[in-house]
Amino acid sequence: MDRKASFIFVSFVSLMCVATGCSNSSSGSGSGADAGDASDAETTRDSAYPADAPQLEAPQQVAMPAVNYDETAEASFDLQNVGGDTLIISKIVLFEEHGGEFDSYVEFTPGDGFTSSDILLEPDQSHTVSVGYTPRDDIDDRAMVQVTSNDPVHPFYEIAVEGPPIAPEIAVTPTTVKFGRVPAPGDTTDEFLSVSNTGSFPLWISDIYVSGSSRFHLSYPDPNNPGSQNDSDNWTEYLSPGESFDVRITFEPEDNQPETGELVIESDDPDEEQVVVDLRANSDGS
Repeated sequence: MDRKASFIFVSFVSLMCVATGCSNSSSGSGSGADAGDASDAETTRDSAYPADAPQLEAPQQVAMPAVNYDETAEASFDLQNVGGDTLIISKIVLFEEHGGEFDSYVEFTPGDGFTSSDILLEPDQSHTVSVGYTPRDDIDDRAMVQVTSNDPVHPFYEIAVEGPPIAPEIAVTPTTVKFGRVPAPGDTTDEFLSVSNTGSFPLWISDIYVSGSSRFHLSYPDPNNPGSQNDSDNWTEYLSPGESFDVRITFEPEDNQPETGELVIESDDPDEEQVVVDLRANSDGS
């Protein structure tokens, strides 16, 4: 091939490369496209904020700690400026949500950090806010903290605040009462069980009774005056969180035959409206 022909061939190949986009390898082009996509993904979160803009960072949700009825708990959280300029917080307001006509109590209260004057936060500075919660009923409670600032993307930042579950919870121990053998007739023996409220809301006990054998009798000891002669026929209907009372179960056999029964306790515990305790006597405790 002469010099003129070689020049024409090389020029033709060059023009084809420009037209079709020659590269060293097709896989290299694919990797380059993937790397570009990854870079875009990494910058998506902050892309709405200019480098010199203030940016408020705060939790989206705050859960109040466990607390009993008519007692107060507190939760705190930080408002932080993670941007590049001064963040000016002009207002922090607490709004309480009510679940209907039976949920009219004020149960959330603003604590430390709520202020009517401007709060200026330089980059990396933070401001702590606290919310108090005092449950007055067993209805699920919610509130919202709204933060007004010069954040260009979230000028009205909302933080959901949720109260913990509030409910009574009955606990009965033991769940089986065994008397063993008691000589009959004429002898009696006593066993005891405890009824307590381990929940966070007052417990209402609507009924206590024995089914099965009629040889089991119930009474309720006076904690300040021990002795069966001071017992009452009436139980404590309402137990505040942490309160309890005892039940005396008296067995009075008329013969030496095995006797069984069930002590039934009914309450407004939403998970266990009826507790059944097995009663066994004159059966060697088995």
